[in-house]
Amino acid sequence: MPQRREANTWEPEWDEETEAPRRRRAPWLPSTRLLVLALGLWVASVVLLALGFLGGNTGSNEAVLAFFLVCMIVSVIASALASFLALFGLFKYRRRKIVNLLLLIVSVLTNPMVLLGLAVSVLT
Repeated sequence: MPQRREANTWEPEWDEETEAPRRRRAPWLPSTRLLVLALGLWVASVVLLALGFLGGNTGSNEAVLAFFLVCMIVSVIASALASFLALFGLFKYRRRKIVNLLLLIVSVLTNPMVLLGLAVSVLT
């Protein structure tokens, strides 16, 4: 039968000196967090754009078209959010002005609607 401990005695269950000290990272600045979020959305947009064109080539015509359209719609939304966040960061934070401007230009140029519009205008 286990021994009962008294309610008023307290014994630590571990030795605090043997634990490795945790290194606490400095929190990211809001401009850095916004930039990382915008970059993540842009990368997701580009990956979905490539996946929409290259992936899903097997199956029925309806399945391939549905996969392509879903990838394009989600890619357009991600690209628009990346553009909006880059534009917001451009005006709100001076610290990352050049990077936000480059991200804004790249995210607008790689937007699937812009690319499809350019392809249609070139082909017709």
